[in-house]
Amino acid sequence: NSMILTDRLKQFADGSTAVDIAPYLCYCTLDIISETCFAFEIKAQVNNDPNPLANIKTITDISTLRVTDPLLIFDWIFNFTKLAKKYNAAVKYYHDLIRKVIQKKTQSGSYHPVGSKPTLIDLLIENGELSHDEILGEVSSIGGAGTETTATACCFVLAMLGEHQDVQEKVLEEQKRI
Repeated sequence: NSMILTDRLKQFADGSTAVDIAPYLCYCTLDIISETCFAFEIKAQVNNDPNPLANIKTITDISTLRVTDPLLIFDWIFNFTKLAKKYNAAVKYYHDLIRKVIQKKTQSGSYHPVGSKPTLIDLLIENGELSHDEILGEVSSIGGAGTETTATACCFVLAMLGEHQDVQEKVLEEQKRI
């Protein structure tokens, strides 16, 4: 996934053009998190499908708005708004995606290929202590929140490295040693 990201960003690497890389990082983190948490390839970077990322963004944006707007905190008020319809549609899209993975894994009886490392969803299913709805809640929370949080953190780090060239050189040296 990082190689795909690098290839997509190469087109802008002329040394003078400013580019908002946040969407590219969001697609990359969505791909990474979906593979490591769900064992499911969304391939958002390759397909340029805005639906998974747009739905996650809708969920996080409306959730944030609900926390900051005193009237929207109450479900009985929120449910009468247009935002509720938009939010519920986004949650349904995202949850349906994860439900398919859970069903596929539980029906096959083999949660992960022999010799491979289990993903988060594999471990939660194998543990057997959580219902499918509880697994769905855990995985969707981590996947949804993790996508934007990780992409935002990466953007911040890259911005700071751009401001502090001496640190950027040290990071580059460390990468070369690794």
